[in-house]
Amino acid sequence: MIDAALVNDLTEILSQALNQEQLDAFGQLVVKGFNAHTVLKLDRHVTVPKRSAASALIQLCNDSRKTDDLLQLVIETDGRPVLGKSVTFPDLDVFLNRLARSGVVYDYHKRKIKRVDKDISELRNWGSLREGKSYEITIASVDIVDNSRLVREIGMREVEKLYHRLWDLLRFELSRYDGRIWNWAGDGGIIAFALKESQSRAVKWALSVQRLLPVFNADGDNPTREQVHLRVGIASGRMKFLSDTGSIVADAINYAAHLEKQRTEPDAVSISDSVRDALSPSLASLFCAGGEFEGSQFFTCKAGSVESIVPAGT
Repeated sequence: MIDAALVNDLTEILSQALNQEQLDAFGQLVVKGFNAHTVLKLDRHVTVPKRSAASALIQLCNDSRKTDDLLQLVIETDGRPVLGKSVTFPDLDVFLNRLARSGVVYDYHKRKIKRVDKDISELRNWGSLREGKSYEITIASVDIVDNSRLVREIGMREVEKLYHRLWDLLRFELSRYDGRIWNWAGDGGIIAFALKESQSRAVKWALSVQRLLPVFNADGDNPTREQVHLRVGIASGRMKFLSDTGSIVADAINYAAHLEKQRTEPDAVSISDSVRDALSPSLASLFCAGGEFEGSQFFTCKAGSVESIVPAGT
């Protein structure tokens, strides 16, 4: 059983992707003998609206406790033929993300629907990215400036204490902007943003963190007298998703990491031209041209120059 909003989304997905004949054949894979005319008590000569047929199938699956079977069939059929015609379900990844937020996810390894108790923010695939499939993903490469000096001057134990507090800040902001930690190694790592408006959310996250750092450094959240500074480089591009996110290789990951390390100043956020092109005019206006880097233009923003950050829309 899924809630009314998800039922509506699933109805839309099925009715857009499948015709009447396909809906009957599709339904018969879950409910033996399914026929929309029979379920809706209509004569065979009457044309059944696709949305009505899809709704009838979903309701029947709910009543017979076969909703999980239907969801699994939708996921595993995407991109495959139904009655000889290849089917692609529109916005399936967005639907699966909403489904995951309700506590229902598809385990791609065990090939089954399951309920999860843990926070969806712990799922590196947002509960919706499928193993081996390519997606447009925005990457933020983050580095803590002068890590070696901090370790040398205050010792590893104090640095670890400092970074633990810092991570509380980073993770809180990630929950607001729906980002995921894909890889982290002490003083830096890779943060990922996927699905709709990923570029905007990545930029808002990075600028928000940079604006909050002076407050972090000034109050009790910082257990030392040392000031913490970050550099962030952001790029976006298509890449093949792997559950072992540390093994994902993509141009966007390399560009973000190189941009952060080679062209980004402390307390600044640098973005690729494609990321800037995806931003709203007001958000894009915060960035100034930084020059050419690895064959394309990049843009940069110092945290102190930002007057305000629009709250995340997701």
